[in-house]
Amino acid sequence: MLNIEEFKDMSRTALTKLIEAFEIVNCIRNSAVCTEGEDLHYIYFIREGEFEVSKIIKMAASAQEESANQIMELAKDDPEPGKITQ
Repeated sequence: MLNIEEFKDMSRTALTKLIEAFEIVNCIRNSAVCTEGEDLHYIYFIREGEFEVSKIIKMAASAQEESANQIMELAKDDPEPGKITQ
């Protein structure tokens, strides 16, 4: 942990106490560790693996319809639908 910027100025004693308070949790693939709006009581450190952070954005019905119309306009001009080009 000494190579992590946020902990580099902590004493070894303080780091040891912090590490002793850690709890290792193995997560199941595609499971939620926390959800948006939830009160958090822990700090999470990812030791290995991958994780995803997502945000729910609520749109007014008119904005959703406008976005759908824009997508449909773009799709109808696509000569090869479903083909991804770079």
